[in-house]
Amino acid sequence: MLRKLTFELLPIVYRCRLANTLKHNIKREYNGISSSTLHAEANNTLHVDEQLQEIFKFKDTKISNWIIENKAHALCISYTESNKDNRQWILCTLASRYAVQHNDICQVAKKLVCTEPENERQMIVHERALKNILTPAYHWLFVIIGRLQHGVKFLVDLRTDVLQLISEMKDPDESITVQQLNHTLRDLLLLWFSVGFLHMERITWESSCDILQKVSDYEAIHPMRNWLDLKRRVGPYRRCYIFTHPSMPREPIVVLHTALCDVIPDSVKGIEEAETRILGSAKKYITFLEEDKSKIKAAIFYSIVSTQKGLQGIELGNYLIKEVVSEITTEFPAIRQLSSLSPIPNFKTWLFDKLKQANFHLRNGAVMWRINWMADPSPRGVANSCGIMVNYRYI
Repeated sequence: MLRKLTFELLPIVYRCRLANTLKHNIKREYNGISSSTLHAEANNTLHVDEQLQEIFKFKDTKISNWIIENKAHALCISYTESNKDNRQWILCTLASRYAVQHNDICQVAKKLVCTEPENERQMIVHERALKNILTPAYHWLFVIIGRLQHGVKFLVDLRTDVLQLISEMKDPDESITVQQLNHTLRDLLLLWFSVGFLHMERITWESSCDILQKVSDYEAIHPMRNWLDLKRRVGPYRRCYIFTHPSMPREPIVVLHTALCDVIPDSVKGIEEAETRILGSAKKYITFLEEDKSKIKAAIFYSIVSTQKGLQGIELGNYLIKEVVSEITTEFPAIRQLSSLSPIPNFKTWLFDKLKQANFHLRNGAVMWRINWMADPSPRGVANSCGIMVNYRYI
């Protein structure tokens, strides 16, 4: 009875959206989804809507933050347990119902315009009011969630869902409110993931197993073949560094793999050949303490991966490279060359469709130094960039 009454009290636009959601779910029933599942999904949608309304009632009140945070935590659980359709409904509801109120903005703006500039006190009052009213209500909710344990990770994943929703929306007018939601989330994450909050950590074979597993799983440019391959990439004459965030412990944010060579190699195989030249024997095993620092003349950044889709558009890789450069040039004073060995992103697509692709390294001050034909002959390398890789020189 309570849920039925709650539905009747919803504004007509949201009742229509709920009806459309239920209609969509009914269509799915013919594809084998049970009626009990559909009923549970509909109830979950109503429950989340009630949670949202209850939480936002506390905005601008003096109620204990502990109470609000508990309710926000329950909302996060409900969202996480929702299916894709219900999640998208929640995001659309947040983006529209709890966005800025344009009429209120116009009223405050008129008051500001009508105030004499000499009346500084009144100007400041109206400016503060305008600033507050230009901030959407869901910004307040995101800040509350960000204070929860694992709340920042939740928001990063939430933005992943927002970006996916935007990519699936065909009508620009329909997506404009969701895009504003995305901008608000991005600005918050940009603030929380500033470089001062990030911690650089070197990964070795002695690092914890869960971190090593994630480093292996996240590697997208040169996938790990096995544990021996991973051991080599974090062993002597290699360096692996990650960025972590205090609100996302034991979760690599960015992973950078570096090879220590005598010259700048022109292929993936060239990295292994440089290691063989330095060691004198391909099978010789040494420890980090036995590395011959006098032979290391070049540092090659051959793989950098941003692991969180929800941090798209927030540049972190360039900061990690800068910190790693400082670290390895201190450890190996003979290094005179810093370079990447990079696939040309989507070169095959560019070649066939004549599309220009933006490049990470060029944006960060490097120059294209050498193009290497068939530098990565692996199936992935050929499929992605016809095996071509590029050296981008930093110095």
